[in-house]
Amino acid sequence: MKRSMSALFLLWLGAAPLLAANLEEIRQQWHAANYAQVISELLQYRDTDFGKTIEVDYMLATSFCRHPGDDDLGRAFLLNILQVYELSSQNRSAIHEELTVCPDLRQPHQLAFLSSRSTGGGDAGVRGKMFYFVDGPNRAIGGDPLQARGEIPATELQARLFKLGDSGPAATAMDQRLRKLGYQPAVYASPHFVIGSVSNHSDADLQEIGRLLERALDFFVTTYEVRRPANFISVYLVPDGRQMRTIGDKLHALEVAQGTIGYSFRNDLSVTSVVQGPFTGTLKHELTHLLVRSNFGDIPPWLDEGLAALYEVSRLEGEFLRGLPNWRGEILKRYWHGQPPVAELLGMNWQQLDAEEGSMEHQAVHHALARYWVLYLQDRDYLAAVYNQFRTRDIRQVTANPGADATRLIAMASGRPLPVLAADFGTWLERLSRPLSNADVADVQRRLSALGYSPGKADGLLGSNTIAAVKAFQRDNQLDENGQIDTVLIDLIKAKTGK
Repeated sequence: MKRSMSALFLLWLGAAPLLAANLEEIRQQWHAANYAQVISELLQYRDTDFGKTIEVDYMLATSFCRHPGDDDLGRAFLLNILQVYELSSQNRSAIHEELTVCPDLRQPHQLAFLSSRSTGGGDAGVRGKMFYFVDGPNRAIGGDPLQARGEIPATELQARLFKLGDSGPAATAMDQRLRKLGYQPAVYASPHFVIGSVSNHSDADLQEIGRLLERALDFFVTTYEVRRPANFISVYLVPDGRQMRTIGDKLHALEVAQGTIGYSFRNDLSVTSVVQGPFTGTLKHELTHLLVRSNFGDIPPWLDEGLAALYEVSRLEGEFLRGLPNWRGEILKRYWHGQPPVAELLGMNWQQLDAEEGSMEHQAVHHALARYWVLYLQDRDYLAAVYNQFRTRDIRQVTANPGADATRLIAMASGRPLPVLAADFGTWLERLSRPLSNADVADVQRRLSALGYSPGKADGLLGSNTIAAVKAFQRDNQLDENGQIDTVLIDLIKAKTGK
């Protein structure tokens, strides 16, 4: 008699806890068709740092499909692979075939996980960021993958990892690594990051970058329950795309596309970015891709890209890192009309999100919509709950309709059905994109006065007194003191004075 999938999964997870086996040993067991052993060990391996990968889930899925009574779980894992991981066309076809024949007693397809599109959730653990200029000559958009041209020996990657604590060896190794490439680097180590710059950064610049990255890491640990890495994260700062391509080629065996301004590489716990000055926007984008995979390697495409893009333009409000409106909003204003609604975005796999069979404008809209949908969830205080609802989702409930699955999870996290949220999102987006009016400024002036500041007369004009009052409010609330009024600032002032 076939066991129920619920009882079966609880049986596997309820097994006596063991230390996760070495992945190479598990591969050997998988090739030897010892599927019960593979399942037991991989379910534990998935719960280790960076343990959820396409290879792990593929071996687990195909093992379930070949273990008596477990084919329902096998199909659930295969469906999840097709939805959340980036795949080459060859690997996608093979996984579709596995899904069709599951349960199956034949040897599974042997897939080459390094030769396909190498992205954050995919085969080589890499994802890059590029810019899209609405009216400019560079038509690239973040999300285009970096191609792996070869495999770096595991021993070399391991040699780049240094346990936290004594930063001296990590900094020395970073210096030597870059000098071998012909650079004269500046190197700085913070408690969790070792930063190597070939962009003429001053010591003060590197210290500021380290400080901001440390605060971002603390935020991610607290808000999204990412696992604080046991090793230093390596950060490479380069001045331009040419040096970016050199680092990618020499250190990570990557073919870095022209226009790439940053990428993360999971296997040596590193982030590389074009940075000049003490700025961390792109670094936070790539750091997000890296950190979420500490325990959420199967993050859905819209959430992965939307979350990373959210923090590329953000500010610290005390301990909270708030994403702000950015250049992607202009893309939505120009091209969103007639494009996929939110419900469709939530069901997209990476191939669909990157619009591999569509236009560059479609790809731009998908990525911008993901970013602004996540920004909306943040501004409505749903984001952390939605993120953790997806991170802890029950694999047994994955279906062939990923959009419906996502709709259900978002409703569970927010307490509101998706159609209601989508309608509210449209209203929010319209308000966010309209210019600030004199009436808006006058309302801010009145509210600042009520809070004890001195913006002057509520005349709707952004004069020196109003700017000084805004700066004072920002200072008292641990915000950047830029004197600028935006919708985020308005919402905070309203929260303190009543809407």
